[in-house]
Amino acid sequence: MRLIDIHCHILPGVDDGAKNIEESIAMAELAYKDGVRVIVATPHVRTGVFVNHKQDIHTMVKILNDALTKKGIDVTILPGAEYQLEPDLPQRLADGKLMTLNDSGLYLLIELPTDITPVYV
Repeated sequence: MRLIDIHCHILPGVDDGAKNIEESIAMAELAYKDGVRVIVATPHVRTGVFVNHKQDIHTMVKILNDALTKKGIDVTILPGAEYQLEPDLPQRLADGKLMTLNDSGLYLLIELPTDITPVYV
């Protein structure tokens, strides 16, 4: 069975997920043992807290994929992001500034606030 994980904080040092490349590799090894062959890296993007730009995500995905190849771990990392819901998100998406899942332009992962539901949801 080939599983795809579409929400994973596997990129090293960019949010509250993997702290370093060693943790990222360990996460990929565990995922492989569970049957996961593709992981969409979805670092948090939150204004003023987690600032992760599209190009930086692409760069980190390449670095991690290269490290996994060197270790012989047959897991492919794809780019993505998890955006905190903010009022200007639709405009930023329309302007092409947001990282969709696999940078396809089709699917955007959004994190809703835990304490309230904004009227603009």
